[in-house]
Amino acid sequence: CYSWSDFCRLACALCAAVAQLHSIGRAHCRLETASFVLRGPLAPLLVGLSGFWSTVGSHLRYAAPELLAASQQTPQHHNQKRNGKLHQQGQGSFNLEQLMAADSYSLGLILWEVATRCSAFYDKSESPPSYAPVFSDRLKVRSSSASSADSSAQRTLTASQARAALLRPGLDYLSTANPLSASLTLPVQNHPALPFIAETLAECWTPASVGKRLSPASLHARFSSLAPNFV
Repeated sequence: CYSWSDFCRLACALCAAVAQLHSIGRAHCRLETASFVLRGPLAPLLVGLSGFWSTVGSHLRYAAPELLAASQQTPQHHNQKRNGKLHQQGQGSFNLEQLMAADSYSLGLILWEVATRCSAFYDKSESPPSYAPVFSDRLKVRSSSASSADSSAQRTLTASQARAALLRPGLDYLSTANPLSASLTLPVQNHPALPFIAETLAECWTPASVGKRLSPASLHARFSSLAPNFV
């Protein structure tokens, strides 16, 4: 769980890490909560910099819908050559700019997870709920340990399983509507910063066919403004 100030610091640090990667012309392609390792209190290190998007792994619950949808049409020869992985430098179905936008989508989901663990958004008489990875209601993957969010069972998630759970008809994932409004909500506690945070995260999930998503650098700027303005 995080206090208000720690939430702001951690959100900024997560955004800064991805923004730095993008600034050197690279996309992560497989961002998830496990992509960040804490070197110290609120000091995340970005790991797993393979530069490939894989069609198997726990990162698929954080994958942008356009990646999940396109994985069904990945050319067979490319799968054989790259073992089902899309390369970030134009060898796959997406260019670098598109993969960076997909990183923004994933980063928004990670930030949502962090926000649900902020004690400032709950009544003082209650604690934040136990951690649950995003879309747990749709991706009910059994875990050998109740406290293990990234068990070996979750790492066996495939693109076809993720598509079936996250892109099924009626969810409006690829429509102009907010694709996550029905399933991802922040705590109901009336904290003055919640509308700002909800609006910011929604801009991470803009459908790729509609407009641009917030970049990690823009996200960093927004979260940097939180602590001084909302106490």
